[in-house]
Amino acid sequence: MPSGPARPELLDSELVTRVGLLLEVASSLERRLDANLRGAIGLPVSSHEVLIRLERTPGHRKPLVELGRELAITTGGVTRLIDRLERDGLVPLDAHAADLEAVFAALSAEEQRALDVLLRSLRDRLWSGR
Repeated sequence: MPSGPARPELLDSELVTRVGLLLEVASSLERRLDANLRGAIGLPVSSHEVLIRLERTPGHRKPLVELGRELAITTGGVTRLIDRLERDGLVPLDAHAADLEAVFAALSAEEQRALDVLLRSLRDRLWSGR
């Protein structure tokens, strides 16, 4: 990564402006989606993303370390997120060792059915415009 101050012609460039606008749009979309998810199913985007990733994974289970990498959050962040989902009865931990590499988040058949209901509710709410 280059060091030193950025050249003024780069700071004034259209590219910088477009990247800034893209980041603003992404942030705005995430806030809106989060508000819709909380209203529709009572879960924030981060929880929804974990549930979707587990649903799409063969066996519906994934190591916490892998979830953290996919979500681009720290080990502590993924642990707090999974702890909240476990407390809410949505994602039981399947821990066979103290090593984080061996701790899995998993969806049981019951949780998969609950996720189906949540996703239908979300789909109906988002597509109906309510």
